[in-house]
Amino acid sequence: MKKIARIKAAILIAILAASLGLNSAVAGPKMEISDTTFNWGICTQRVNINHTFWIKSVGDETLRITHIKPGCGCTKAPVQDTVLAPGDSTQLQITLNTRAFRGNTVKKPEIRTNASEEAKILRLTLEPMPDADEIRPVTVSALKLDVSQFTEKPRRKAKFKIFNKGEADFDLRLVETGCDHFDIELPAIVPARDSVTASLIVRDASLDEEFDCSFTIEVGKELQQRFTISANRLIRIKGK
Repeated sequence: MKKIARIKAAILIAILAASLGLNSAVAGPKMEISDTTFNWGICTQRVNINHTFWIKSVGDETLRITHIKPGCGCTKAPVQDTVLAPGDSTQLQITLNTRAFRGNTVKKPEIRTNASEEAKILRLTLEPMPDADEIRPVTVSALKLDVSQFTEKPRRKAKFKIFNKGEADFDLRLVETGCDHFDIELPAIVPARDSVTASLIVRDASLDEEFDCSFTIEVGKELQQRFTISANRLIRIKGK
């Protein structure tokens, strides 16, 4: 019995040692990004589109973001904070100009930190199109909205339509807005063989602001077709 007890004690000590070794291996700075991929879906050419990644410091030492490589000249990737205490988070907003890209396109920004010698690679996909796509069952009337203001009268709304040429109803969902200057009014469903109207509404606090960003919607849980629509606002009032 004493021999069995000694064996059990040895096993327990080995397990504890392995556990301590594992804990020490993961100690120090550590970065976590909940989702390293994003799909913008269908968009138009020569506009800016946005997506925000959240970076969190989950180690027990300060995380330092040492370098961000956007991936190409068409992409900007400013990070809000580069030094994160344990438990802190920061935003990394990716802004990509779609230029004359056409069809399936992939961009892979890289993040380097003091947590690892290897870069963390993000993956962004998009499908820029020069014209409306009449092949897919669902289309939108505009992939670029302009709510610029050129008179004293505030301009706050732009409307667009979503067309469903299929035989089934599709759910509609707002995935993300690239800035906080506007709200999107989006119907819950686009019925089969029908269309619905959605709206972009500039917030009261942003009526004196200019912006150039985007929002992404998704059509159908099964279809999972996405559209990213750019939204632009300039203010050019004569005499001001």
